[in-house]
Order: sequence, then C-alpha cells, then structure tokens
Amino acid sequence: MKRKISCILILSALIISLTGCALSEKKVEENKADTTTAETTVAETTETTEITEMTEATVVFEKGIVERNTYENKMIGIGCTLNEEWFFYTEEEMSEKAEERKDIVASASNNTVDLTSGDLHKDMMAEHIEGAFIGSINILAEKPGSFVYTVYDEKQILEASQTQVEELLVNMYKNAGFEKVVVSSEVSTINIDGEEFCSLSTTTNLNDSIDFYQFQIIKKFGDGCLATITISSSDKDIIKEVIDSFYIVK
Repeated sequence: MKRKISCILILSALIISLTGCALSEKKVEENKADTTTAETTVAETTETTEITEMTEATVVFEKGIVERNTYENKMIGIGCTLNEEWFFYTEEEMSEKAEERKDIVASASNNTVDLTSGDLHKDMMAEHIEGAFIGSINILAEKPGSFVYTVYDEKQILEASQTQVEELLVNMYKNAGFEKVVVSSEVSTINIDGEEFCSLSTTTNLNDSIDFYQFQIIKKFGDGCLATITISSSDKDIIKEVIDSFYIVK
C-alpha cells in the first residue's frame, strides 16, 4: 500500500501538465466557435498550428544538479537542501518510474500525458519514507505552449487546475483501494527567499481516518517554460520543512 500511495504522491505533479494541455485545447475550441468569415477561419488555423508547433517542439532543458543532499537548477532558478532522511532518484530511475506510471495516469484521467516526452522534463525526484510517514518531492519542467504561457499567469493556471487536481487525486486513491476519498484545495501565495510564488495546497482524507497533504508551486522561467514543484506527505510538518528548505538560485 505504501508503494501505491508513494506513486500517487509523485504522479500528482503531472496535473499542471494536464491543465496546460486542456487550456490550449480550450483556446483552440474558443477560436473555432468565434469563426464568422473565411478570412477569420484561415487566421484561426494559422494560430492553432503555431500553438501546436510550440507545444510539440522539443526544448533543451538545463538539468538540475544534485550534490549530496542539495539540489539546484540555475535555469529554473530554484534550489533546496534536504536532510539526510531524503534520497534522490537518479535520472535513469526517474525515467524508469515514468514509464511504469503511464497506465496509472491513463486510468485516472481522461487526458493523456507522455511521461517520457522531451517536452516534459523530469528534473528532480526525492522521497522520504520513515515509519508511517511518506514524503515526496517532484520537480517537472515543460514548455506548455505560447498561449498558456503568455495569456495565463501562474495564479490563473493553478485556479484552472483545481478541479482537475481534486478529480485526479480522487480517482487515483480510489483505484488504489480506498472507498471514501474527500479532497479539498486552496490557491494562495508563498514567499521563498524574498520572492512571491503562487501555490496550490491540497488535503486528501481517506476513509475518514488518514490525511495526505500536497503543496504545489509553479514558476515561469526561460523562454516560455514552466516549472512545477510538488511536495507531498502524510505529515504536515514534512511539507513545511521542505518548503522552508527552498531558496532562489541566481
């Protein structure tokens, strides 16, 4: 059961990616609905193609560096130092686990995300398992498309993802064998090293007895790129400790 829950906590970072795809599709559909002339139709087709090409183009991400218990990524501009109870996955291990989790994502969501895509860069994954407590950190980087990046700010992306977050977590936990799953979430802001970030905090109650917590931060960086930092745990104190461990890298 711990393995299933750990898998769910890590997979939840993908929800922002699912939302990015949905927002791009929504824009395309809105454009089609507003078409009134042949000239407008041509313009729409061009815009749709541009969005598709931007989304499908492979981005070369700068890999974060892990040394002992410290992670830093200068491209994203973020780093953290964890205590020795955490262990970091290698790049090969992250790729293997992404392949293993494709079916879990597909079974819990109507959307599909290629976890091995070059546009969805798995930059860091760490876990902490001690007794009954489970914790995970997952950092993804992606290029969501010109429309999502330029039209939606971080807060709007998180607000658009709230319903998806709740639905996906409910489906995942129910697929893991829990009969009653209640999820609540809130979009807010958090200060890291003097800079303000938008965040989404989620609490999932299982069978009226167990709570799991998730904290997501998103950050725009580089040329139209978006980083999603997801911290998950069965212990609120672990969430706070990890948040406090992050700092700005310049």
